[in-house]
Amino acid sequence: MPGVRVEVDGLPRTATDSLGRYTVSTLGVGSHELRFFRTGYAPRAISALLTDASDITIDIELSPSVVLLPTISVSAPNPRGTPLDWPTSADGSHELGRYRIGQGWQANMLSQGVDVQKALATVPGVVGRGEDATSLSIRGGGSADNLVLLDGLPIYGASHFGNASSAIVPDAISFMDVHTGVSSARFGGRLSGVVELETADSEGSGGTFGGAVSGSDVRGLVRGSVAGPRVSYLFGARTSFGNPWQVGDGFKQDARYRDFIGVVRIAAAGGSLRLVSFLSGNQLGLQSASADDATLSTAARLAAGTTLGWSSSTVGATWTRLASDGGEARLRAWYAGAGSVISWVPTGGAAELQSNVSEVGLSAEVGHESAHGSRFFGASLVRPATSYWATQLSTDSTVATRTTATVVSPVVGSLFAEWSWRPNTRIVGRAGLRGNASAGNAFNLEPRFDVTVRLSSTTHVDLGAGRTHQTLQSMLNEENLLGTLIGIELPQAAGGNLPTASADQFGVGVEHRLRNGLTVTLDSYLRRWNGVALPAGTTGGLFVGDSLLIGRGHASGVVLGAAYAGHALAAHASVSLARSVRAYGGQEYHAGIERPWTVAGGFDYRLGRRMAAQFSLTTGAGEPSSVTTTGVEWLPDHLPTLTGELSGTPVNQAGPVNLERLPGYTRVDMGVRRNWPVGLAGLHGALSTTLRIRNLLNTPNGIGLASQTGGSLRIVRGAPRTVTLELGWIF
Repeated sequence: MPGVRVEVDGLPRTATDSLGRYTVSTLGVGSHELRFFRTGYAPRAISALLTDASDITIDIELSPSVVLLPTISVSAPNPRGTPLDWPTSADGSHELGRYRIGQGWQANMLSQGVDVQKALATVPGVVGRGEDATSLSIRGGGSADNLVLLDGLPIYGASHFGNASSAIVPDAISFMDVHTGVSSARFGGRLSGVVELETADSEGSGGTFGGAVSGSDVRGLVRGSVAGPRVSYLFGARTSFGNPWQVGDGFKQDARYRDFIGVVRIAAAGGSLRLVSFLSGNQLGLQSASADDATLSTAARLAAGTTLGWSSSTVGATWTRLASDGGEARLRAWYAGAGSVISWVPTGGAAELQSNVSEVGLSAEVGHESAHGSRFFGASLVRPATSYWATQLSTDSTVATRTTATVVSPVVGSLFAEWSWRPNTRIVGRAGLRGNASAGNAFNLEPRFDVTVRLSSTTHVDLGAGRTHQTLQSMLNEENLLGTLIGIELPQAAGGNLPTASADQFGVGVEHRLRNGLTVTLDSYLRRWNGVALPAGTTGGLFVGDSLLIGRGHASGVVLGAAYAGHALAAHASVSLARSVRAYGGQEYHAGIERPWTVAGGFDYRLGRRMAAQFSLTTGAGEPSSVTTTGVEWLPDHLPTLTGELSGTPVNQAGPVNLERLPGYTRVDMGVRRNWPVGLAGLHGALSTTLRIRNLLNTPNGIGLASQTGGSLRIVRGAPRTVTLELGWIF
C-alpha cells in the first residue's frame, strides 16, 4: 500500500513507496515501537525486538482492509546504541555531528551509572569537567551554550552538584539525539549544541511501574493508559536522600535534590496532543548552624556561610498531526523558568546573587517528507525575561550594598525554513535559513548547509557549515572550581552592554561500515564565536558582581572512532584531539574543559540472556586550571548522597586565568548487571541487581589546584575507588 507513514520510537522515519515498500535502518538492539498511519485506515502500533545485528521481517495489517506490507528491513550495526551511530533521515541524509543514544540506553550504562548527563558525555565532542558530567561542553563551548529540549520544550539548569545524578529522571527518557555540529534550522538560540530528550511512549493497554534504589537516590516511573489508547500517561520521579550532617563544631552542610517528569498524550483534533511538565529543585549549603535563624539580617546571613539553591521548571504542550502523503504540522506552547540564589563568602567580604529567567514561547511548523527529500517552514516567538541582582557585604560584615541590578526581557521572533534534496543516489543536500529579530538588536541571519556524498554503499562523507546566535548568556564563572562542580546557569538576556553572541562552525565527517560489524568514523570541526560573556576574565569568584567582559573564542578538534557490534560482544574506542581558547582585549586563555588529547574506549559482553558486564577506560592530558586560595578541600563520595563534601570557599587567586594545567587523567570503571524474572501477586516482571566499581585502579584524578602556605600548590583530588550497588524493578 503506498503512502503509509511510518513512525519509529515516536519520530517520523519514512513512508511506503508506490509499491508499498520501505526500509527503516540504523536501529540499535532492544525494543522499538513502530506506528503506521494512512487516511481511511485505523493507526497500527507494534513493538519489534532486535536481539542482534540481523535484519528482521514483520508483516503488518491495517484495518478495515487487510494489507500485507512487504519486508521491514532493520539493521543494527551498533547493538549497544553506541554514540558512533549517525542516524539516517528518511531521505537518506546524514546530519554532520548528530548522534543517537538509542532506546534501551539505560541497560548500557553499567559502569558509569544510569544518568542522562553521563550518557551524553560518551558522545564524541561532548566532555565533562574533572570527575563528573555536571558541566558539559559540546565542541569547546560553555555548558550554558547548549540547548536542552524535553519532548521539544526547553529546560534550564538540568544538573545537580558534583557527582550527583542529573536532574532528568533517566527511566523516563526513551532515546536522545545529540547535535554537536551544524544542526537543523528549526533549532535556535544556542551557540554550541542541541540535546533532544524524548520520553518513552506510554503503554497502549494496562500499565507498568518500575524504579531503582541505590546508595545515592531512589527513582520511579509509572506508565499506562486510560480510555483505551486515546489517553496515555507517564510519570517519573527521583529524590536523593536528605542528608544534613555535622562537620566540626557547629558546622553543617546540607544537600537535597528533587526531580519530576510528567507526560500525558491525548488523541485530539485528528492528531496527538502531548502535555509535558518538568520540575527540579536543588539545595546545597555550607554554613554555620546559626544561619538557619530566619530573623538574621541580610548582612548576618551573608556572613554565615556559602549556600546555593537553584530550581527549574518547564510546562508546555505540543500538538502534532501527520498526513498519509508525508505532510506534518506541529504547534508548541511552553513556559520554562529557572532561579538561583547564591550566598558567597570570598576573601574580603561576602556577596549574594539572585538570578532568574522565565521564558514564554510559541512555535508553529509545517513540512513534508518523502523518499526524495523534505521541506519545512516555521516560526517562533519567545520572550525570555531575566533578572540578575548582586549584593555585596562590606569587609567588616556590617553593611550589605546592592552593586548590580539588571533586568532584561527582549521579545525574540524567528522565521526558519529548510530543504533537503536528492539529485541522485549518491548525493543528499540540506540547506536551511533562520532569521532572528528582537527589540534593540539587529536582525540576525543564520545560514546552514550540509551535504552527504555516498562513495559506496558502506562509506559516506559529510560536510557542513553554519551560523548560530545566542540571546541568553551565563554570568557563572566556569573557570572557578565551584563553578565546575555545580554547573548551574545564571542567565542574562542580551541588552545594554551585553550583545547577542554569534558562532560560525565548519565540519567534515567520514563514516565507513565494514561487513564484519566494525564501523570507523572521523569527525572534525572548527568553531569561532564573538560577543560572548567571559566572567572568568573579570572575577576570581563564582559569579560576576560588578562588570562583565565581552570577548571571543575559537575551538577545533578531531575525533577518530571505531565501534564493533557482535552477537555477544560490543566494543568502541576513540582518539580525540581538541583545543578551546577564550580571548578578551589582549588577553587569551585556554578553557578549563580543554583536554588536548584523550583516548577512550570500552566493551560490553553479554553473559547469556540475563547477565551483562561492561568495562570502560578514559585517559588523556590534564585540563587547564586556575589556582584557588588556601583552605579548599573536596572530599568526593564522602556522603551517602555521593555528592561530596566541600570545605572552604574556592576563590581564584589574582592573575592570569588557567595558567596552570592539571596532571594527566586516567579512569577505569566497570559494572555487572543480572536480571531476575519474578512474579508477584499475579504480576510478572523482573528485578535487576547492578554492581559498579568506579575508579577501579584507585587513582584519584586532579580536579583543581589550591595554594598552600609558603606558595606551593596542592592538587584537589577527585573520587577514589568506590563500589555502588543498585536494585531495580519493573512490573
